[in-house]
Amino acid sequence: MLYSFNYIIQSYPLPVSNYVGEVQVKSLGDNLAQQTWRGTYQPVGVSAEVVDGILQGFYDAIAGRIGELHTRRK
Repeated sequence: MLYSFNYIIQSYPLPVSNYVGEVQVKSLGDNLAQQTWRGTYQPVGVSAEVVDGILQGFYDAIAGRIGELHTRRK
């Protein structure tokens, strides 16, 4: 089974513009899943490396929540 969603961040509390993201979660069975996350953006006022570091925390939090939801569906 594959779950996916796309999103656009239109209001930026982060130093980015034109942020578009896509998340896909594929069930691998035995309570395992593979998650793929893609995002594009333009940094505003800071380097891409700084934004990547900020976004990593966001991605980690969402990935954990998706994992919890996936586990509950079993």
